[in-house]
Amino acid sequence: MTIYRPNNPYPTRPGFGLRVHHAETAIRKLADEPWANIYTRGFDNCFENGDGDAVVFALIHKAYAERSADPNGRSQLAEGIGIMFRGRVSLDGFPLSWEAVAWPAEQSELLTENREVKQLSLTV
Repeated sequence: MTIYRPNNPYPTRPGFGLRVHHAETAIRKLADEPWANIYTRGFDNCFENGDGDAVVFALIHKAYAERSADPNGRSQLAEGIGIMFRGRVSLDGFPLSWEAVAWPAEQSELLTENREVKQLSLTV
């Protein structure tokens, strides 16, 4: 079985893996406990160290890979992301602002003439 691991096009800072893990753990908790309060200073810090786009990219692609690998198409991470945005998601189940970060090449309106991705604002 091939593991889905795309290259993250966004720059990362030291501690990136720990921030992705912390955010992933908190978001997965929402799938099991939709009433859980994950919105702590630690969770916010996952996206505020100058590499928030890279964290979002990693989370979306982990959820996508998890959903693709499950025979029923279930992803606890994707469910948590959907709950976090309370239904403000695309038909694919992910928030539009996060999809634009995760799949920038598919969003032709986000590309400038020299093929650089415009800066996006992430709202959680």
